[in-house]
Amino acid sequence: MERDQLNNLLESLVSLPKETDWVEFKMNNGNPDSIGKYVSALANCAILCVKERAYFVLGVDDLDHSIVGTEVRLATKKIGNEDFLLWLPKNLSPRLTIEHRELDVNGLHVEFLIVSPAFRHPVRFKNCAYIRVDSNLQKLDVYPDRESTIWQAVSRYAFERQKCLYGLNADVLKESFFIDKMASKLKQSSTSITSM
Repeated sequence: MERDQLNNLLESLVSLPKETDWVEFKMNNGNPDSIGKYVSALANCAILCVKERAYFVLGVDDLDHSIVGTEVRLATKKIGNEDFLLWLPKNLSPRLTIEHRELDVNGLHVEFLIVSPAFRHPVRFKNCAYIRVDSNLQKLDVYPDRESTIWQAVSRYAFERQKCLYGLNADVLKESFFIDKMASKLKQSSTSITSM
């Protein structure tokens, strides 16, 4: 995701009238377990709200959505000897696609975790599933009706039909997936088949 796209995403999220079930703003919460619980809740709420992604954003005041910046740097954060960004998915079940992005806005640092929705079953962090209810983090088992709805939603979810990456321009797609090279190889293959 390029800088302009991140800026647009941030503007879109802070313009929401309030936090939603699929967006969480924090200023300096770098507590690993807290972040893990929120990621579980956000993934579970994303499938409930039929969203392609959910967002954990550090550096935004959750009351007035002003950009205040954060001192947290998730890319360099360690849990013991392990990088936080490797530790987090290991503690989620099922493992999710979580994109980490950073952005500086007028000298203020903002961190994003962009979270995929639950797809096989409710997402658990350290064997406990979470959800957001009215912007509050809650254990999912306290809300059996919502847990049932998640199970119904994930039963209709086709992982293979989801986007693995989004917001990429054509040049990045070509570079990342070697499209020109693949097209050339396919053309060579079809030429050799037709010449038989």
